[in-house]
Amino acid sequence: MKGAIGVDLGGSKLEAGLLVNGKLKEIVSERIKNSRKDVLSKIIKTIHTLSENHDLTQAGIGVPGIIREG
Repeated sequence: MKGAIGVDLGGSKLEAGLLVNGKLKEIVSERIKNSRKDVLSKIIKTIHTLSENHDLTQAGIGVPGIIREG
């Protein structure tokens, strides 16, 4: 089945949802630590978890504030 994933990155948690045929099928919530390594690993883990058995056609990530390099 084709699906889409939306990821919302907050200050202390990450939430993501899987939409299949326009309907919300699953939501995952993860607490995150204030480190780049933890944030990136949780995003990757969440996307892998939600995308099992689905052919993703779209993905989006929302983040608070401005992303700075370094």
